[in-house]
Amino acid sequence: MTRLSALALLAVGLLCLSSRIAHAQVTKGSIRGTVNDAQGGVLPGVTVTAKSPSLVRGPVSVTTNDKGGFRIPALEPGTYEIDA
Repeated sequence: MTRLSALALLAVGLLCLSSRIAHAQVTKGSIRGTVNDAQGGVLPGVTVTAKSPSLVRGPVSVTTNDKGGFRIPALEPGTYEIDA
């Protein structure tokens, strides 16, 4: 392998690595959890609402699944209040 070929291969490798690092920078997050009763049992069908000044579109609500789980995706960075 010539020196030029080795440098070209190294450059391509660095470009691939740098694009992977840039792709990993995400500006959205999510909140997930499980709603339980006082005895620890899961609660399906509960409305969970996230409120924050970061939410320009207003509060976001989801309903817990059959295992009491919920996930609120695509949230802007910030502090959130969660009500169930």
